[in-house]
Formats: sequence, structure tokens, C-alpha cells
Amino acid sequence: MTAQDTPRPSYVIARSMIQSLAPQEIADIPDYEAAFELRRRGQATPDGLGLGMAEVILAVGPIAYFIGGKVIDKLTDWAVDGALAPVKDYLTAKGRSLLSHWLQNPRQGAFQGGLTPEGKAELKGAIRDACLKQNFDEGTVDRIIAKFADDL
Repeated sequence: MTAQDTPRPSYVIARSMIQSLAPQEIADIPDYEAAFELRRRGQATPDGLGLGMAEVILAVGPIAYFIGGKVIDKLTDWAVDGALAPVKDYLTAKGRSLLSHWLQNPRQGAFQGGLTPEGKAELKGAIRDACLKQNFDEGTVDRIIAKFADDL
């Protein structure tokens, strides 16, 4: 597998959530990823996600990709600041090594055991807050975060 073939870590997270929570959206994964690639390159899509607002409100996929991106932002910050308080309390003894390896070669489940209970709680809270600021449906956000937390 080349670096070009390696999926973005946020996409690995989002795909896992979609497969578990909304298998009916699996066929939409390429569209979601194309829309998020446009956003990543600073190109606008009609509503920021490439979907109509009704679909964004009802679909798990766009929220899963948003969450995946926020998780990676937070974990990347923690990888950089891992020796600082309180971040050092968020990663297990093997967590920093797992995180560094996983960010370079993302695979579903490869980061399991990397976070302490405090780290999981902090990550879940930060992700939930970011989602609610986007006015995503609270019930859908909580369902996705619960699934995500099970995978950590």
C-alpha cells in the first residue's frame, strides 16, 4: 500500500461509524469523501458538505466525517503535547506510541487501548461540543459518539 492508497485517519473513523450505524449509507461513502476533499482543499460545496440540508440533517455520514476530522485534530494535538499536563493523563502508557503509528498507518481498531478513561471522556466531550456548535441533531451526535467510544 502506498501513501497515496492509505486512507486519511478521519476517513477510517467515519467509515467505521457508517458501517455500524448506517449501513444504508455505505454506497454514499465515495460522495462524502469527495465532498470533504473539496472542503480540505478550500473549495466550496453547495452546503459545505456536498449534500442538501435535508440529507445532512437525516444522514449519519456527514456527521461521521465531521466527527472523524475533529477526532484527528484533537488526537494530533495530543500527539504533539503528549508530555504536557493534562494531556499526559489522557494517553495510556502505550497510547503515545500507538497514536503515532496509527496516524501514519490508520486501521480500524489499531488505536484501541490508547486512551485513559479521562482521555475518552475529554475526547467525547470536545467532539460533542463541536458537533452541537454545528447544529447537528443531538440524538444522532450522541448515537455516533457512543459508537465511536466503543471502538476506542
